[in-house]
Amino acid sequence: DDSATGDNKGLYIQNTHNTDNDTAAIRFGFAGNDNANKGGVFFKRLASYGRGSLIFATENTADNSNVANSDAKLTIAADGAVSIPGTFTVGSLDIGHGAGGAVSCTAVGEDALDASHAGTTGCTAIGSGALGSVNDIGADDNTAVGHLAGDEITAGKQNVAVGKNS
Repeated sequence: DDSATGDNKGLYIQNTHNTDNDTAAIRFGFAGNDNANKGGVFFKRLASYGRGSLIFATENTADNSNVANSDAKLTIAADGAVSIPGTFTVGSLDIGHGAGGAVSCTAVGEDALDASHAGTTGCTAIGSGALGSVNDIGADDNTAVGHLAGDEITAGKQNVAVGKNS
């Protein structure tokens, strides 16, 4: 539409069925056909007026199957809730990283909410090195559980750390 401006002008990917649980999708593949498309971004309609969830998905089987919205690795619901399925065992889940720190978050994994997250407030960190060295006066009201939890915290107030500290 040449008359559209601003956010209303752009690329549209639509599913014209206009039915709940249908998706509009972008799939990524390399075979040059409709086989083995292993990555995708889906918008799944869940309610009237096109309301639904934005889904990021990958499919990791060594065959020609394609990614589907049921292969979700991260989902953003219409209300803004973020869902990341799975078990986190190594590394960290980084939420709210940036100059302003993280606010009201949960981080799971090794070095969850470590030093680079100065200014974290109201967060829960679980894992080895959780809240490892948050040294910022704005790091308040955080809870850390795990080996070396809260190790080297030198600033902030009302932070709680539970775990062995060498």
